[in-house]
Amino acid sequence: MQELLFLMPRRPPRSAPLPNPFEPLEGPIAEVVDLHGYRGDEARMRVVSVLTSFHRRNRGELVHIITGKGRRSIGAPVLRSRIKTVLQAELGAIIKAFGTDLDEGGWLVRLKMR
Repeated sequence: MQELLFLMPRRPPRSAPLPNPFEPLEGPIAEVVDLHGYRGDEARMRVVSVLTSFHRRNRGELVHIITGKGRRSIGAPVLRSRIKTVLQAELGAIIKAFGTDLDEGGWLVRLKMR
């Protein structure tokens, strides 16, 4: 039996779309920080560490922080509100904008440029 091989024409590579300067939370995500399984203080330290080091290397990038919705938390969800406080208070100097992601299970963070 003969195998037929069909070759698809190659498409030229697409360049990444430029972020809309009027919508700071749109554009390609440069880094993802998944905090599933972290406790409150561990998550705070991880976010502070990752965002400050990433800001030093790549200014102006978009970072996705995944906290989850807290459905498996005992009592009320912890990470979502804790990370919001960290973004507002501790990291406010390096953050241009932040807001919830589409399913409200995390945060989108646009780092400032110098």
